[in-house]
Amino acid sequence: MILIALPLLTGCIKRRLIIEVEPKDARVFLDGRELEVIAGSAREPFTFYGGRQITVRRLGRETRELLWRLDRPMHSTFPFDLFTELLWPGEILDERRLRVRLPAAPKPSREAVNALIERAEAVAKEADAEYR
Repeated sequence: MILIALPLLTGCIKRRLIIEVEPKDARVFLDGRELEVIAGSAREPFTFYGGRQITVRRLGRETRELLWRLDRPMHSTFPFDLFTELLWPGEILDERRLRVRLPAAPKPSREAVNALIERAEAVAKEADAEYR
């Protein structure tokens, strides 16, 4: 009986996201959760297909926010998934790669810096007057 059931337990699909970033020390967030970045690459297993929110940040660089759509491959749609998930004798690797390059952040204009300083001074005066 065990020999009959053994082949039914051999199917396996491994799903993995790989997000490659430049610069290599950028921070990567997948659906709001920070991933570990090693040598400019974040790797994460996944189970479900659909949209994923990707955010890549680094000080001095522009932040990138992307919606990454993971479409279901043919081998993971009914009725094919019954075969690939349960009966396929080997392992199927569904690996998705995304490359994100962060350009340098633009330098703020002198007018924008002066406006920010003026606004900060006004807020400080309001706070000071409120506590007296």
